[in-house]
Amino acid sequence: MRKHRKDEILKYILLAGGVLGLSMIAPKLPYEILKQYLKEQEFQQRRLRNDIDHLKRRGLILKEKGKKGLILRLTSEGARQAIFSQALDPIMPSPKWNKKWHLLVFDIPEKNRNKRKRITEILQAVGCIQVQQSVYVSPYYFRDKISIIAQYYRLEACFFYFEVSDQPAFEIFRSYFFNK
Repeated sequence: MRKHRKDEILKYILLAGGVLGLSMIAPKLPYEILKQYLKEQEFQQRRLRNDIDHLKRRGLILKEKGKKGLILRLTSEGARQAIFSQALDPIMPSPKWNKKWHLLVFDIPEKNRNKRKRITEILQAVGCIQVQQSVYVSPYYFRDKISIIAQYYRLEACFFYFEVSDQPAFEIFRSYFFNK
């Protein structure tokens, strides 16, 4: 699944809100985070400006002039999009497996076929394995991701998340996840 630059910018603005709160405790923290980001990314000022303008036109951010420069704020829709974008990151493996399988069962109505297709693509991209048509499994906790995805698509009532103890029937999944 391809990540878009604009989604990354939204995530950084969302992160910056938390960083600003921490900056009262550690004043150099925002600078250190920005420095690390710029080290990892090839900085192109024109591209960044175009992306910010595009996000503003879509109503995802507000641009304001502050005393020391430009201030970017997420709109409520921008925050919703940024949080959803974070849910698309791969599931993080736990250092030690708790011997529980995390099972997702969903039943999305046919009238939401496109959303259902997109959700199955997301589940595969974040690292879940398809057991049956609308059943996915992972050895790692991903309830929060599912909650965000379900809320984003407004399909909360269609999802059922279970934690299941390890059983011999899961051997094929165990070998897939742990014997790579």
